[in-house]
Amino acid sequence: MELPIQQLIEEIKAKKVFGRNKKRVELKILSALLYFYGLSLRKTSKFISLFQQISHESVRIYYHRIIENFKTTRVDETKLKLEDFVWQ
Repeated sequence: MELPIQQLIEEIKAKKVFGRNKKRVELKILSALLYFYGLSLRKTSKFISLFQQISHESVRIYYHRIIENFKTTRVDETKLKLEDFVWQ
C-alpha cells in the first residue's frame, strides 16, 4: 500500500504539473504543503534551502501550480432542488 504522499508525487508527475525539473519534485511538493499548512513563504524557503536552494517566489509558484491542478468544481448553493421544485 502506497503512502498518501507517494500517491500525490506520482499524480503530480503523471499530470506533468511542473514543466522543468531542475529541482526535485518532492521538494516542490513539500514546500507547497508547508505553505498550505500555514508556514510563511520566506520561512518555507529557508527550511527547504537546508536541502536545496529555493526562493520564496518559487514556493509561491509551486503552491499555485499544484492548487490549480487539483481544483474541484463547487456546487452552487443558492439553488436547492426538492423533488420538482427549485428554490432560489
